[in-house]
Amino acid sequence: METPEPGLPLGRLIGAVAASVVACALVLALAVELLGDEPQDLTTVTPGEEGPPPRVTVRTSEQVRMTVEVDGERIFHGWLCARAAPRCEQVGLYEAPGGARVAVTLGDLTRVTVRYDGRLVEPLGNLSAGRRLVFLEDG
Repeated sequence: METPEPGLPLGRLIGAVAASVVACALVLALAVELLGDEPQDLTTVTPGEEGPPPRVTVRTSEQVRMTVEVDGERIFHGWLCARAAPRCEQVGLYEAPGGARVAVTLGDLTRVTVRYDGRLVEPLGNLSAGRRLVFLEDG
């Protein structure tokens, strides 16, 4: 009498792989739904718009505490949220006006996307630690 080989039969193995693929697809679809589309390239100005695009933009995927200073003057201090919530001062995207010096203080960079003149800013080091990003105008 022969002993069966260890492991799953081929049909069960294929079923397990198919279930894993479906689960990954669902997680990816949920992530795309929650994070939304990436913002447009902010260096492009459409006809009819006046002035240059915002110099610094911050988009969040979760609730994050943020302070923004332009040329030494605090213009925002509060919560930036992905969706409307009771203590949120700004929802989704924050656009800081241009200035010679723009400072953005964030509690957690893992929850935000920061762009400077339309280009993605990718700070080095521990992104979950609070950080102050300072942007200086070249000139």
